[in-house]
Amino acid sequence: MKRILIIAVLAVAVNVVACNDKKTDGVSNDATDVTEVDNTTVVTPEPSSANAETKSVTVKGIVIKVEHGKDGYTAQIKDGDGQYYFVTVSRANLAEPGNYREVNVNDEVTASGEQWEMNGEVHIKAISIII
Repeated sequence: MKRILIIAVLAVAVNVVACNDKKTDGVSNDATDVTEVDNTTVVTPEPSSANAETKSVTVKGIVIKVEHGKDGYTAQIKDGDGQYYFVTVSRANLAEPGNYREVNVNDEVTASGEQWEMNGEVHIKAISIII
């Protein structure tokens, strides 16, 4: 019982001493004050001409491949002209998240959204999809 009482008294004493320490707001009157300087240079890259412009498009085609991701999926679609598109579909990007639907290979879909090109591939961030 004495040990518990001694430990409790020591714990209270440590907390009182710790709470009463003089706190400074980073200001020191000491002559050996050190000031750190951030010499980091931040370079913001210019957007490349391939990614600089996005445009709203609608594409209709057959699903060739589906890759599931964390928040949705990317469907590779081939349209009637033989053009391939990578359509990214997620609830967060859809204009009406309740219209989110999974697609399967060989489904015919119509997707609308923002188009951009990356590495020679045409990508679309879907804001609507109809199966």
